[in-house]
Order: sequence, then structure tokens, then C-alpha cells
Amino acid sequence: MLQGILRREVAQADLVHTSNFFAPYVGLSYAHDYAVARGKKTLFVIAEDFQDMLQWEWLRESNGAFERWRRRRDLTRLDRRVAKSARSASLTFLHTPAAVNRYRLETRNGIAIRQPGRPTS
Repeated sequence: MLQGILRREVAQADLVHTSNFFAPYVGLSYAHDYAVARGKKTLFVIAEDFQDMLQWEWLRESNGAFERWRRRRDLTRLDRRVAKSARSASLTFLHTPAAVNRYRLETRNGIAIRQPGRPTS
């Protein structure tokens, strides 16, 4: 059902925008792959350092060795999925220095986005 909806929406779009795929939105990666296969322009955004964030918030809090192994495996799969999208996107925005360091060599057309901030004194 979700794939049918995504196929219909991608078919009507001129540009398909996707971002790093956190659960429960990992299935949206299908829209990215479908758009690439159809020759659509794609914009992929890596908005935060999800790898470190999930290791801190999700992997670290696992109970027991098996659960930690399972979560580490899932995080590795997610990392590979993001790298695949970065490689195939028409344009990839990398929003954090950590994302730039991790994925800059994976992107075909990558742009590092510098977030405005206040100077510290």
C-alpha cells in the first residue's frame, strides 16, 4: 500500500526530496530509489549526525549483549542505506560537520550547509 502511494507521488513530482531515514520512516527510502530509477531529480538531506545520535540515545541504552548487537546491526544497515541515497541523489545537503566528514566521499553532488550561529565570547 505505501509503495503504491509513493510510486504515484513520485510519478507526479518534478523533484523528490528525502532525508535521513529514521524509524518509522525508513520505508520512504523506496521513494528515493524509485525516483532515481525513473530519472527524476532528487534532493537528499542529511540533517544531523544520526549515527552518533543513535549510538548515544539508542544503542547505549540497550539491555544485554544480544539487544546491543541487534541495534548495532540495524544502525549499520541504516548507515549503508543513507550512504546509498547520498551516492545516488542528484544533490545531497550535509548539514553538520560530522555528516560532512562521514558522507562527503559518498556524495555525487554534495553541499555542506553551514548553520548560522551566535559567536561565543
